[in-house]
Amino acid sequence: FKEWEVVEGDITLPNPTSHRTTFTMPTMPVKIRATYTYAPEHKLTVQGGTGSGDFTQHTVVEISAQEDVEAGKLFKEWKVVSGSVEIDTKLKTQRFTMPGNDLVLKAIYTYGVDVSGGSGSGRYTPGDTVTVTADEVTDAGKEFDGFTLTPSSIEVEDFTQKTITFTMPEESVTVTRNTRSIPYNVMFDSQGGTPLAEMKVLFDALIVAPSAPTK
Repeated sequence: FKEWEVVEGDITLPNPTSHRTTFTMPTMPVKIRATYTYAPEHKLTVQGGTGSGDFTQHTVVEISAQEDVEAGKLFKEWKVVSGSVEIDTKLKTQRFTMPGNDLVLKAIYTYGVDVSGGSGSGRYTPGDTVTVTADEVTDAGKEFDGFTLTPSSIEVEDFTQKTITFTMPEESVTVTRNTRSIPYNVMFDSQGGTPLAEMKVLFDALIVAPSAPTK
């Protein structure tokens, strides 16, 4: 609707652009015509969800986040990237009235980090900095031997440090603290015979005795 147009009759409409208006009937015929114009369409872009399209102002539109529980992708909230609109940012699927402007909405998700043998497990948003710290190794004869991350494409400055950080990707992450057997030096006393070479043996490994020394 654009406005009311007086085609015939000597009257003045107080609110010609209102959908509903009034006037005082004169002593002559009156002819009034409603005029219309095409409403402009505004672009709705939904990132990480469904509902994108071109809509006129006041159109009721529906958006929905694309959560994937099996893959560990859980909906967190909606972010208004550009434009102006009032929505419930915590509601995964919802309807709202299209405003008179282009609009970009982004669904924000969290992904899980599962740490075995250390701290840092939890849910994170892509781009967050995740800090993982190894637990102390309590197994006899074992020592810390770095971390293994899955997926392996995650960049870490030094996997051998007991505390590492990385940027959360758009997928779930598994972190495993590795251990290794501690190497020990074994020395032999030849009791005056030919010297016997020192051996390096891992904890709990079977030691093969060297050949007997000669005097």
